[in-house]
Amino acid sequence: MRGRFSLFAMTALAACATGAAVVTPVTTLAPPPQSSVETLLAVAALCAAEESGLAAPVPDLKLAAGMGTGGFKVDTASSEAQAWFNYGLALSHAFYHQDVKAAMKRAVELDPACSLCSWGEAWALGPTLNYGIDEDDRKLALAAAVRAQTLVKPGDDLARRLADAMVARYAEPPAAAATPVAGAKAGEAGVVAEDTDTEPAFAQALTKIAADYPEHVELTVLAAHSLMMASSEEKPDGLKTALVLLERVLKDHPDDTGAIHYYIHATEFDDRAEDALSYAKRLGGLAPAASHLVHMPAHTFFRAGLYQEAAVVNAQAIAADSSWMAGGGDPRPPMIDNFPAPMYYSHNLAFGLAGAMMSGDGELALRYAEHAAKAYPETGEKVRFDPTPRTYVALARYAPDQISCRRATRRARAPNSRSCARSPSTIPRRLSASPLSKAAWQWRRAMCGPPRQPSQRAPSCRRKSSADGWIRRTGGTRSAARWPPPISRPVISLAPKPKPQPHSRTGSTIPWRSGFWAAPSTPWPGRKRALQH
Repeated sequence: MRGRFSLFAMTALAACATGAAVVTPVTTLAPPPQSSVETLLAVAALCAAEESGLAAPVPDLKLAAGMGTGGFKVDTASSEAQAWFNYGLALSHAFYHQDVKAAMKRAVELDPACSLCSWGEAWALGPTLNYGIDEDDRKLALAAAVRAQTLVKPGDDLARRLADAMVARYAEPPAAAATPVAGAKAGEAGVVAEDTDTEPAFAQALTKIAADYPEHVELTVLAAHSLMMASSEEKPDGLKTALVLLERVLKDHPDDTGAIHYYIHATEFDDRAEDALSYAKRLGGLAPAASHLVHMPAHTFFRAGLYQEAAVVNAQAIAADSSWMAGGGDPRPPMIDNFPAPMYYSHNLAFGLAGAMMSGDGELALRYAEHAAKAYPETGEKVRFDPTPRTYVALARYAPDQISCRRATRRARAPNSRSCARSPSTIPRRLSASPLSKAAWQWRRAMCGPPRQPSQRAPSCRRKSSADGWIRRTGGTRSAARWPPPISRPVISLAPKPKPQPHSRTGSTIPWRSGFWAAPSTPWPGRKRALQH
């Protein structure tokens, strides 16, 4: 963000985007600080991540503060088993998918007779909003659920109902051949569950149990998570019910980090993301050590136009990931061994880099690009399967030339580089109507720096070489080229450019190739003017 937003403007944005918020905001929104301070905070977070190192040590999970809320009283006399159970559910809400399994396993080891500890282990082995499970995991989860069922103590109606619901969740589907992966469809956000999927029935059972035990707020949060998994545009009832449950929880428990996490997702799925803005602004402070919870406000910030804030919280999330690994946390995604970085590391980079560029913060955008090259230095098979880090590495290779360019153009424009970097110029009104024109202007502003006066032509980022003429850095190979490339050509894609074909549903002609974004092959309105501001 350049400059300050007024309190009135930000409050109006949250109110007018979707009407009055369903949940009363907990705190009044305050105007953000100057972007220069935010940039320094974000850069410091990225530096801290690099200082901690990105190589994960041998996992050695410990109870740690700052991971958010979670848990309820279970059938154990062991305070340690209870603590690990609660910690496991907190980790579950923070999407530490491997660590929640370790925490629940530790609770079972501390009290093998605890029925709900085994139930927690079965929960940890199940699908989430972001992934499903394979047949082997389904069988492991079913075994844990059956164990929980056999350990239920006489008269413990809550444990019995929870265990029965969990056994039914992992039972063999009626059409197992047609649905070999339990929860696979339900585990993908926004994708409807198959009729043979057991997740919708489990969500309904959990919702009924939560209604019968209102004192256990955690059950309501878990039910909302399952309802969201079984929802889609074709079947939105689960999402609507989840929103009602989460709003009920947040009304009385505004610091429940699991409820805030799922509420951010649910409101964005329901196209009213701004309703979660007041909670999003608080989530990172409620769980400062949980990387994914520190990141989650960016989902709301982006949809509310708070791009600088999105850039900053993702840098902080990257730093939290590094600290978590250094402390013995296990960052691996489920079913992928030897993953080179935490599961959501590239997700944080995506939001952070995009936020910096959309806010016009060139320094932070380049710092993200430099960090990407350090986080994903390899181009071998274990990185190539995921196009996201490859994209960041490709972008980062331009950073050295761009840094030199920025220094040179600053010296030419003004004696005070700080004032030059913080030019108050904004995107011209004539370009703001087109998303592509706006993106081109933001890219130019982030990569080359804003002109001192809005009317001045943007400085060129080209520099001369006696060997190659105009050059760019391309992974160690220097070739005659111009930087930046014409905006109407692909910036990152290395594949031959095919003729763009309109999408069957959207009509868009923007092609996708090898996971890399490519600009349209024909200029869009305002392109030339975008390059001049």
